[in-house]
Amino acid sequence: MRLRCHVRRACCSVAPRKRLFPIVDAVPAFFLIALAAACAVADEPVVLNEFTPQALSADSREAILERARFIQQDSSDRLQLNAGALRSMNAVPRATLAIGKTTIHLTHPFAFYGGRQLALAFVEVDSEIYVRVLYRSNSQFTWRMCDATDGGHIGKGFHEFDKQMPISVTVALLKLHNEPQILKAPTGIESRSPSALAKLILQGLTVDRRSEQCISEADGSYYTREYASFIPSQPMAFSRIRNWLTTTRGARIADPAAVDLPPREKLPNLQMPVLSFGFFSPAYAAENDGDGDLVGRVFRSSDETTRYLFFEDSRGRAVLSAVESVLPEVNAMGLRGRYLDTRGMDAPLIEYFQQIPEEFGGSKEPGYRSNWKYVRELPIIKYYYAGQNREVPILGESFQ
Repeated sequence: MRLRCHVRRACCSVAPRKRLFPIVDAVPAFFLIALAAACAVADEPVVLNEFTPQALSADSREAILERARFIQQDSSDRLQLNAGALRSMNAVPRATLAIGKTTIHLTHPFAFYGGRQLALAFVEVDSEIYVRVLYRSNSQFTWRMCDATDGGHIGKGFHEFDKQMPISVTVALLKLHNEPQILKAPTGIESRSPSALAKLILQGLTVDRRSEQCISEADGSYYTREYASFIPSQPMAFSRIRNWLTTTRGARIADPAAVDLPPREKLPNLQMPVLSFGFFSPAYAAENDGDGDLVGRVFRSSDETTRYLFFEDSRGRAVLSAVESVLPEVNAMGLRGRYLDTRGMDAPLIEYFQQIPEEFGGSKEPGYRSNWKYVRELPIIKYYYAGQNREVPILGESFQ
């Protein structure tokens, strides 16, 4: 009787934001297939979990645009964007996924300068829809939320990792990396390059650092007052660092020999991956002899409260890109309300010279370089290989 009740609820749901995945572990696979087929016959959207985004119909796209809330620009050199402007620029949502009580409607990625990509997230929570700008990190391979900018510079929040989008959003956008959405010049604006049009959106939908809406810190970080009202400045304790190394810029980086991992039940269950997918990174290819092919793998922790996203390159070199607690809900910023302190765990495979400790190849030179010499010494990376009965790859000759 209880099972029939769950089925009725699932089949009758018409809102894609309903989260149906709690029944997955309790119901046989053949039953779920039949359930999905039954719902499809009724022409109702089916969202089994947050890793199965659904395409949006033209009517749904329009309804989302009309309900969306836009920031009020107080900078004279930035466009005040609205639903009409995004419609004319072809910056409309195309896909939707549900994360708990929150629904996120996504555009496909837009081309941006330096091989980067931007996207828009229309975050639907508590009957409101908020428009957020997202950008893909060249070094971390993850997608992050951007609320404030200074010219072409993007505000990184309190610690940078507090801006990471939920892992399911990163996965969805990385799968779409080679299916970009082509922007058009808005009404009244002369034709521009795709990257220039993306910059108009970036600046039109974020707050100028000089604005009263923004908070600037002495260390150079900045973020909006709205952001600070939703996201705490301090992360939840996770890894622990007993010693720090210094870069040429004076920044502190975790000493790999002095990092304590979280309790074992919080570590990834490497025998049961949630999913895997392929992704090509132009930035990584530029530092890896033209080879930018990566495989992303998502794992749950043994207690199923934490989620991990790892990447491996074609030579088997792995990196941890993101970690999230799945317990906090996703808020109006499009981010989980609490985030984990992952310092000493999620260093990128490629990094700016000036952000690598000297003993691991850092220098005062500009630009990126391989960070594998540092990454391979991190305890979480050693755990990753040991948990799969694999050896940590050697440094190699061309990609130090």
